Amino acid sequence: MKQEEEKKAIAEKQKQEAEKKKQEEEKRRQVEAEKKAKEEERKEQERIEQQKKVEAAKKKEEEEKKAIAEKQKKEAEKKQQEEEKRRQVEAAKKAKEDERKEQERIAQQQKAEAAKKKEEEQQRKAEEARKAQEMKKAEEERKQKEKEERMKQQEEEAARKKESERQRKLEEEQKKQKIEAERKQKQEQEALQRKQEEERKRKEE
Repeated sequence: MKQEEEKKAIAEKQKQEAEKKKQEEEKRRQVEAEKKAKEEERKEQERIEQQKKVEAAKKKEEEEKKAIAEKQKKEAEKKQQEEEKRRQVEAAKKAKEDERKEQERIAQQQKAEAAKKKEEEQQRKAEEARKAQEMKKAEEERKQKEKEERMKQQEEEAARKKESERQRKLEEEQKKQKIEAERKQKQEQEALQRKQEEERKRKEE
C-alpha cells in the first residue's frame, strides 16, 4: 500500500513537473513569439522607413531627371531655333548666290549664243564661198572634160578614118592578090591541061 502511494506520489510529482515544464515551455514560446513579433515589427518599420527613403530618393531622382530633361529640352529648343535661324540665313545667302550665278549663267549663255551665231554666220559665208568655189571648179572641170571629150572624139574619128583607109587599102590589096592568085592558078591549070593533052597525044602516037 505504501508502494502504491509512493508510486502515486512520484507520478503526481512527475505530472506536476511535466506540467510545470510545459508551462515554462509555453511561456518561453510566448516570449520567443513576442520577441519575434517585436523583431518582425521592427524589421517592418525599418522596411517601411527604407521604402520611404527609397521612394523619396526615387522621387528626388525623378525630379532631378525631370529638371535635367526640361533644361535639355529648353537647350534643344534654343539650339533648334538657332539652327533654324542659321538655315534661314544660309538659305537666303544661297538664294542670293544662286540668283547671282543664274544671272551670270544667262549672261554667259547670251554671250555664247552671240558667239555661236557669229560662228554660224562665218561658217555659212565660208560654206557659200566654198560652194561657189566648188561650182566654179566644177564648171571649169566640166568645160575641160568637154574639151577633152571633143579632142578624144576627134582623135577617135581620125583613128576610125585612118583604120577605114587602112582597111580599104588592105581589101584592095587582098582583092588584087586574089585576082593575081586566081590568074596564076588559071595559068597553072591551063599549063597543066596542055601538058596533060601533050602527054595524051604522045601516048596515042
